Amino acid sequence: MGTHPHKERVAEYRRTQNEVAAYYDRLSTDLVARLVGEQQTTPDEIRQQAAAASPTSPGSPTSSSPCTTSTWSPHLRRLCRPPTVERSLLRRTRVPRMTAGDDLLRRIETTPALAELLIWPGDFDIERRDPVEELRLPSGAPLTPIAGDASGATYFLCGTPGTTRPVLYADSEGSATLVAADLVEAVTLIAAYPYWHDLLHDRLHGHAIGEVVEELEEDMCEDHPDYPAARAELLRLLGVTPPTPEDAVARLRASAARTVPGFLPIAMLDEGEISYTLL
Repeated sequence: MGTHPHKERVAEYRRTQNEVAAYYDRLSTDLVARLVGEQQTTPDEIRQQAAAASPTSPGSPTSSSPCTTSTWSPHLRRLCRPPTVERSLLRRTRVPRMTAGDDLLRRIETTPALAELLIWPGDFDIERRDPVEELRLPSGAPLTPIAGDASGATYFLCGTPGTTRPVLYADSEGSATLVAADLVEAVTLIAAYPYWHDLLHDRLHGHAIGEVVEELEEDMCEDHPDYPAARAELLRLLGVTPPTPEDAVARLRASAARTVPGFLPIAMLDEGEISYTLL
């Protein structure tokens, strides 16, 4: 005795329904995985994927997609429509943009040799991320501590991740200054001139920049004979060319001039708020 035609239609319906569900599971999984993974999915690619999922789209899959059978009932065609949830998810999902500064910070955090050379001779230690006091910026922009030095000072990134964030240096005595426009510039200056603080102070007054740098270099070599080799290795690992002393001083001064008023931090103490002074 043969199978009842009604039962055959029900079985065929269920097979088709399972194929449709599996198809969209694969589609949504692929798109979401690409959105949150290393490879960014462009809006054009998302539109192309969505178009391929439509049973009436010219770019729809043929033999590989269950959504191409023209004889399906209206109910089955409704099953083939891309789910609203997935489309809404694709519209809302955004992969944060990785800036050069973000990439450099991640490289420092994952490269012990680089991190060690930044500790010395750079005096830039990513393990020192506890400021001596809680600070905020007048603008309300986020402050993210990323490193500290042996004196108790802290380096901060100013702004939200995924944007170009200036680097702020706040010492333990209530003074602060912007060091650079972003982390790449800051680390380059720190690696090339670990005594960069001295290039902002009165030591330059009445003296040529080159002469002052030469004197500071001699002091470093006298105290630490292996300084030239360590500095050269640090610059090599970073893959940067050190700026000239004149260029370094110009950059430091330009950043310092931008500190007031928006980037001069405010200490939030129990007795009230106190503004830092310019370093």
